[in-house]
Amino acid sequence: MNKETILQQLKEYSQRRKVQPVLKEQIDRLKKRAVLRKSEGAMESERQAQERMRSIKRLEEAYRFNRRRQKSMDICLNTLEHREKTVLWYFYIDRPSDYIDRLADELGIERSQIYRVKDRALKNLGKVYFGLSR
Repeated sequence: MNKETILQQLKEYSQRRKVQPVLKEQIDRLKKRAVLRKSEGAMESERQAQERMRSIKRLEEAYRFNRRRQKSMDICLNTLEHREKTVLWYFYIDRPSDYIDRLADELGIERSQIYRVKDRALKNLGKVYFGLSR
C-alpha cells in the first residue's frame, strides 16, 4: 500500500459522489423516453429499441459499480476517528475554498497540526481500505 494509491481512491470516491446523481438521471430519462415512445405508438426500429436497452443496461451497470465502490469507501471512512475523517473530507472530497481555516476552527487545532492529522488519517485509511491490521 502506498500513499498515492489511497489518494487516487479518495479522488475517485469524490468523483463517484458527483457522477451518481447524473447516472441516475440519465437512466431515468432513457426509461421515460422508452415508455413515452411506446405509449404514443411511435414507430421505432428494432435496432433503435435494442440500442436504447443496451444504453440503459450499461448505465445501470456503471451506477451499481460506482455505488458498490462508494459504499466500500464509506465503510472505510467511517472507521476513522471523527477528526481524521473530517480532515480527509475537507482535503479530498468536498473542499471549500478556505478549508484549512475551517478545519482549524471546527476541530479547535492549529493549522500545522491539521497536516499531521491528515497524514495519520491517510495511513489509517490505507490500512483499513487494503485490509491491513490497524
